[in-house]
Amino acid sequence: MDQAETSGALLGSDAVWGNSRYGLVFDLLGLGEYANPLVILDELDKAQTMGKTSGGFSSPTGVLHSLLEPVSAAQVRDISLDLELDASQIAWIATANYPWWVPATLRSRFREFLIMPPDAEQAIQLSRSVVRNALKAAGFGAGEPDRRIVVALAHLSAREIYQVILATAATAARRNAPEIQMHDLPCEALAVNANTQGGITWEPVSNFVCEA
Repeated sequence: MDQAETSGALLGSDAVWGNSRYGLVFDLLGLGEYANPLVILDELDKAQTMGKTSGGFSSPTGVLHSLLEPVSAAQVRDISLDLELDASQIAWIATANYPWWVPATLRSRFREFLIMPPDAEQAIQLSRSVVRNALKAAGFGAGEPDRRIVVALAHLSAREIYQVILATAATAARRNAPEIQMHDLPCEALAVNANTQGGITWEPVSNFVCEA
């Protein structure tokens, strides 16, 4: 949703435009196989309100007020095709890092679930999965990664772990190594490994010296 500028992505763009196109709702219901598809609106909190030359405003989330209400969703219209659709069976899921940025009128239409940060065991499981996928993407196979590396990076976010592993794989590749080693990891990725973050105490990296 951080890329959405108008509601056209969901219910079509105005037919007066040369590049007018039907929206996601018609794509799913008219051209898809199911009457009750699942739609995930990722990072709904980042949807922007854009200014219009007429002095008004355009919001990519405005049409959700109708789409999220079963009664009004049963008679929504794709403005590009001028076609009425029954979207009342669509299941909607939205994610947000900052839910208070989402208009209250939309939040009230969702059932909210707060996802807490992972505990130590969950963080290690997440790290193992991300390390394995990153190594596979870097051409180092899909085997089980070194647990020391998994634990050493578990305090990082999934995105940071992936980036660190790609950089580490490049270091290993330069010396023609068949796998990455602890000494290939960048020092900055290990700096807080023995500290406590978010109520989680991370075990220190044993027998490892981070050189400047």
